Parts: sequence; C-alpha cells; structure tokens
Amino acid sequence: MAGISEDMLHRYIRGDSRPSFGAMALLCAAGGVTMEWLATGEEPEKDAPVTGAALSKIDLALLTDVIRLIEDWLSNADRKMSPSKKAEVIVMAYEMIEERPTGTSQESYHNNVVRLLRVAS
Repeated sequence: MAGISEDMLHRYIRGDSRPSFGAMALLCAAGGVTMEWLATGEEPEKDAPVTGAALSKIDLALLTDVIRLIEDWLSNADRKMSPSKKAEVIVMAYEMIEERPTGTSQESYHNNVVRLLRVAS
C-alpha cells in the first residue's frame, strides 16, 4: 500500500516503528486524507483565509521547485491530476521537503515526492 510494505505498515499500527514524514504523506495520499486529519482527526476548514503572516512563512523558491518537480513528473509520466488533488500533493511535498532533517539535501527528498506522485495520480 502506498509503496510501503505490508510488514512495515503492521509495525506502524502496532507501534513497533514510527513512520517518517514521507511515509505518512504517502499513506495520507493513498487514503485520501490530509496530514491534519492524520494528526488531529479533524479536517481543516475548506475556505479558511490565508493570512499575510502565513504567506510570509512560505519559501517561494522551494514552492516553485516543488511545483516544477510535480509538473515535470506528471508531464513525463503522461498522468493527470485534478486541481484539488494536485494542490494537496503540492502541500504534502512542500512540507516533506521543508521539514527534512538539517543537513539533508532537498534532492534526497525528490524520490519521496515521486513515490507520493505515483500513489496520488
């Protein structure tokens, strides 16, 4: 499921192992739920306004790279994605790369984004 072995999934469920952020993003995409739902059990407000403070925290260069990576992959794989699904994948990929451990290259997370795309598209 979601590029995660059944054995590993059972380890997560039993609490024997903790999933990485990337694994959680893949599971959310496969299950059609948001990361917020996974963390809190509640869906975010659909039309919640984005404030200037929230926008100022966005790394525009990173967001541009994430969108480019996703658009290039979809084009090369000849796959399509609904705008709402694409937005969700962009947010998941952005958060996955932004929250990577210090000293870890952004490129090393591109494979996780591609795995996320394979599940979501």
